[in-house]
Amino acid sequence: MKLKTQAVIFVDGCLLVACVLLGILAYINSAKGFDEAYISKVADVAERVEQLIEVKYPGEWNIKEGKLYKGSTLMEGLSSELDALAGEEAVTIFNNDTRVSTNVMKDGQRAVGTKANDDIVATVMGKGEVANVEADVIGVPYYTCYQPIVDGSGKRVGMLFVGAPSAPVIAQEREFLFKMALAAVVLFLIVGAVSIYIINRKMNAVYDVTETMTRIAAGDLTTNDITVIGNDELAQLAVNTNKMKNTMHELMKSIGVSASQVAAGSKNISDSGNMLAQGATTQAASVEQLSATIQEITNQTAQNAQKAEHANNITRDANGKADMGNRRMNEMLKAMGDINESSNNIAKIIKVIDEIAFQTNILALNAAVEAARAGQHGKGFAVVAEEVRNLAARSAKAAKETTDIIEESITKVNLGTQLANETSEALKSIKDGVGQVASLVSEIADASVKQNSSLQMLNQGVVQVSNVVQTNSATAEESASASVELSAQAELLQEAVRQFKV
Repeated sequence: MKLKTQAVIFVDGCLLVACVLLGILAYINSAKGFDEAYISKVADVAERVEQLIEVKYPGEWNIKEGKLYKGSTLMEGLSSELDALAGEEAVTIFNNDTRVSTNVMKDGQRAVGTKANDDIVATVMGKGEVANVEADVIGVPYYTCYQPIVDGSGKRVGMLFVGAPSAPVIAQEREFLFKMALAAVVLFLIVGAVSIYIINRKMNAVYDVTETMTRIAAGDLTTNDITVIGNDELAQLAVNTNKMKNTMHELMKSIGVSASQVAAGSKNISDSGNMLAQGATTQAASVEQLSATIQEITNQTAQNAQKAEHANNITRDANGKADMGNRRMNEMLKAMGDINESSNNIAKIIKVIDEIAFQTNILALNAAVEAARAGQHGKGFAVVAEEVRNLAARSAKAAKETTDIIEESITKVNLGTQLANETSEALKSIKDGVGQVASLVSEIADASVKQNSSLQMLNQGVVQVSNVVQTNSATAEESASASVELSAQAELLQEAVRQFKV
């Protein structure tokens, strides 16, 4: 059963019960009110009749020879006189408990000689009280007033009755109750119709809220706003339902857009992470290869330094021998000319070695710069390393040529030693030249040592770069994995949002 039907049945049931209870209460109160009103009216009429009797029949009440008198007037058998006193009401004069004068009719005759009710007689004659009651008179219900009649000595000798038939009053009561019932029915119908109208109006708001909530529960957020009527709790419920629906609509739209953006961003991050991981792996391999190449250059540079040191030792030895042959220099002018020519060749070769050392230093500096940018330009470093190897080879060749020339010079110096005494001046020049060569070779050795130290530091830097690249590779792989998971979660979020119709 719908809530509206339950509410209508409840309200109409309560209204019906209230009308029935009010009808019963009205019936009881009206019956009692009518009875009391007419009994009071009869009592007033009784007093007026008593006063009229006193005026019309002066004297005391008394009994003479069993007859009831008022003064000297016999009060039994009165007819027209009693009718004049009674008016519309029934009036009866009792001698003790027997009707002796009355306008109450029985079988078309005045009910003279009939007896009063025993209870009435006991109350009025026995106790001397006035009886204002509803009682049967000759089988007909009356509103009555019985008053005791007393003689001059105060003895109760009879009763004065004044009454009115209750049938008209009952008819009025029934008419009143019928009108009350009719009014109650009309009121019930009016109030019921109004209550049904109000309930329908209010329940329509409840139905609108229920329908909206049902559609929201089904994921449909496109329903129209509920029409708000009034300013009561149901209206506030409709307002709050509209606010909730509109808020959820905007929220679901925002979540849908955000989920799409997150999904797209996650895919981009995942793709970028994969590419970064692949690039980092390639860079790690390149850096490792570069490190091996630099290590090889370092070893060759160390060998060059050893050979330069060996050449320096030979030059110093030649210088010593030049000192020994200084005594015969004057005799070795021609030989010293050859030595001078060889010294010039040595100078040229040394110059080449010097140029190679200079360029090697520059290339080493470039290699250090390339190593610092190995994460982005790893391939460029390989070219620099190749040039370093070529220059190192040229340095080795020049050193070998220097060694050959120096050996040739030594041979010629040995020849010139025989003429040292004759060519002392020339030998002195040779000594100075050899000293210069020794100085240059020493400088080459020192430069080679420094170059070796720089290359070792460069190798350490490359190793550190390799470690960083490997770390970046692992981090990129983790980032790509996390991006894939984020993309999956974003897809789940989009699927959940698609369940709502916005």
